[in-house]
Amino acid sequence: MKNYLRILGAVSIWAIINGLVIKGVHASPTAIGFWMGFVGALLCLVVFIFNNFKSFRELNKSSCLLLILLGAAAGVNNVFFYVAIKMNEVANVALIHYVAQPIAVFWLVWLLKEKLTKQHIAAMVLGFIGLTVLVWKNGGITFELWLLFALFSAFFYSWEIFFSRKLGVENIDPMLSASSKLIFQMMAMSVGAVIFSQSLAVSHTSLWQLLVAGALLFVSFVWVFRGLMTVSGRDFSIMGYVDRLGAVLIGILVFGESLTWQKLVGGGLILLAQAIVLFARTKSKNNAPN
Repeated sequence: MKNYLRILGAVSIWAIINGLVIKGVHASPTAIGFWMGFVGALLCLVVFIFNNFKSFRELNKSSCLLLILLGAAAGVNNVFFYVAIKMNEVANVALIHYVAQPIAVFWLVWLLKEKLTKQHIAAMVLGFIGLTVLVWKNGGITFELWLLFALFSAFFYSWEIFFSRKLGVENIDPMLSASSKLIFQMMAMSVGAVIFSQSLAVSHTSLWQLLVAGALLFVSFVWVFRGLMTVSGRDFSIMGYVDRLGAVLIGILVFGESLTWQKLVGGGLILLAQAIVLFARTKSKNNAPN
């Protein structure tokens, strides 16, 4: 249960970053991503120096490739996600991003041979229903550029979930996985700044905000990769609902985004999906033989 709590803490931090920092800090989305990645990578370096780079000695070609793939998927995901949030309401982008969860479950079942339980299926169905309630307006979803970016982000995030779980299964040092995501985030945001003609410069006030956010991002990544050493990718993909729902609530409470019945009903279904996963896990632990 401790690792489940770590992951819950991590996705709660992501809710704050996605719902408050990206939308609220006065800087371009690529600048926000770059400076948070820079702070997080710097903290990883401090830890590596303190540990005399011990974890690097355990790397092989396979684990290095996984770290590169994880970092690349995470970097591209965040570029599209951050830009989409700046273009539209936090709630809309965060909830469209949920499409990543069922896609990730498909990769995990197909490639890692994880088995689906009744609880996972029920949680996924509830999540889909909640998502549909939240984004379905006027008989459908209007196709716009921000929606395309959000869907691209979701696709790459599904691979990020997969590679994260794969590294957890292979017991790769969580600090290495965290550093890969943070370094590639810096690189991807730099490329994104050129593609979208954005500046990486920030004001002194924004820089201090991003220093704190980058430190929180570092902590969240370490917690996630420690948790994924025992928490299945299926559970992690569904527990990610907390990130999206938290971002939605922040958008409503802080930025005055509309509170509709769709958000109330859809958000409630997503929370119920989260509760099913945690209850099933607790029940299985209590019923385990001594």
